[in-house]
Amino acid sequence: MGDRVFLRRAGDVIPEIVRVIPESRPPDSKPWEMPRQCPACGTPVVREEGEAITRCPNPTCPAKTVSRLRHFASRLAMDIEGLGVETSTQLTETGLVKTPADLYRLTYEQLVDLERFADLSARTCSRPSRPRRSVRSAT
Repeated sequence: MGDRVFLRRAGDVIPEIVRVIPESRPPDSKPWEMPRQCPACGTPVVREEGEAITRCPNPTCPAKTVSRLRHFASRLAMDIEGLGVETSTQLTETGLVKTPADLYRLTYEQLVDLERFADLSARTCSRPSRPRRSVRSAT
């Protein structure tokens, strides 16, 4: 970590590293190693043969749960305003939400005592109309 590199455009998104500039490397640097366990849940990570990505295989991993909630709440999905990373993380860490379906079971009493939840936001999030129960088709 900390190396300087020369890059070139290699496609639409991902640049290609042309070469490393070792003379700019900090003297106290250490080689980077891929973690062997998921930093969120401690499950050993896996890398499928032929794949470039290392993944956590745990379906109940808290980081994956937060990511699923964020996707579910996104504008292109259910468009749930106010369900950001911090709120998703808090709802996951407190055990109130394990799946997106759990959002529909939240009550005012469960939400009002949480950090960043005032009376109004707890009422809004626990109403039957929030989160939306249907979404218009994009076609």
